[in-house]
Amino acid sequence: MELSSEPCTCSRVEVVGLTRTRPYVITEAFQRDTRTFGELLKSVDAGVKALEATDLFSSVSASLREDKDHPGATAAKVTVRVAEKQPYALKVGATTTPTNGNDVTFESSATLRSLLGHGELATATLNQSTQQNHEIQVSLKKRVAGGRVLEAAFNEGAGEAPWAPGAAETRAQQLGTTAARLSLGANWFAEWSRRAGLQDGSLSDKWSLSYGGSSESRDVPQAPTTGAAAHHRVEVAGVGGLGDAAFVKAEAGAQAHARLAATANGFVAASVAARAGAMVGLPLLLRENIFKDLSD
Repeated sequence: MELSSEPCTCSRVEVVGLTRTRPYVITEAFQRDTRTFGELLKSVDAGVKALEATDLFSSVSASLREDKDHPGATAAKVTVRVAEKQPYALKVGATTTPTNGNDVTFESSATLRSLLGHGELATATLNQSTQQNHEIQVSLKKRVAGGRVLEAAFNEGAGEAPWAPGAAETRAQQLGTTAARLSLGANWFAEWSRRAGLQDGSLSDKWSLSYGGSSESRDVPQAPTTGAAAHHRVEVAGVGGLGDAAFVKAEAGAQAHARLAATANGFVAASVAARAGAMVGLPLLLRENIFKDLSD
């Protein structure tokens, strides 16, 4: 029998290195009811990746050791070693855009990590340009049992509308946006957004529910050479007559990467990616005489 098929369960998870965050934030990332050694290894690998993705720790590692004191079936003790990042971070900077009249954008961001000890992550960013464009974003994230991430986010900004860019002799249509997003768990989200035309005084609201998911197996997401990733999202706006927009939108994407050959400085890799989406207005779908209208 292969080692990966040998019966094995996780007896306990021990955490080393915590200073602020409570241990349950770490232990709930690991599946306990594994049946084989192979399942336990996959659970540990998934738990380490989930903790790395929280932006709370500078390093996360795990080791296994047989628990000889556990009665019954073979069991292993998982020891997780973490190093927490600083509880706060502040970044400032500026970028220039020569092609846009030498526009300068000043950027600042602040991050608070697990100040209450429950693994919460609070971020705030502010971007302000010399062209009077600005954007403010505030979010609060918390990972919960089952691998879900609860999030509340708010953003507000003003800038050129993408459908009405400015030319040398005309002023661009300025668009103000305000939005809020609340995670409902299990990949469900509720969103509200408002767009305001700063010149013509136009105003529109959107209320929507969306469902999305993703999978990730790339070695390094920023510059992958192996593995794959996929995502999907379905959004329904205007249900119950709320807001000025009513539609169903679906989108999905996938990418795959493979190493072809090794070189002196790294690897030669091949990548393929695809993305597709569609949107249908809800009023057309809800009209009772749709078939009559189409026949006319």
